[in-house]
Amino acid sequence: MPKIDREATAKAEFLDRRSYWNVNGHVYLRGKDVGIARLRIYGRDKGHCQLRLEDCEGFADWDNGELEHEVGGLGLQRCWCDHNLRWSCGNCNARKHGRFPRWSKREKVAL
Repeated sequence: MPKIDREATAKAEFLDRRSYWNVNGHVYLRGKDVGIARLRIYGRDKGHCQLRLEDCEGFADWDNGELEHEVGGLGLQRCWCDHNLRWSCGNCNARKHGRFPRWSKREKVAL
């Protein structure tokens, strides 16, 4: 379990109670706080895809772009710090992950 920096977390005034800063200076976001980070990174990268893989569209507007972690995974290395986030077009994101991201639960398929 990560050690939470309670003072830094309180100062950040996150919208979701599950978001926090850890003692190593990395931020981990949930809920509405992710949307705020997405807007910030979209503005920083001006909608331009930072992955630039083969057949890249080069630009992805708000509705067709993805917030991308440079270092992903499920552990603490997947922080939501600005240095670990970048904007990407849907094609590059799908190519990197081998699929399009799925943001909702899978529907059960009858065989």
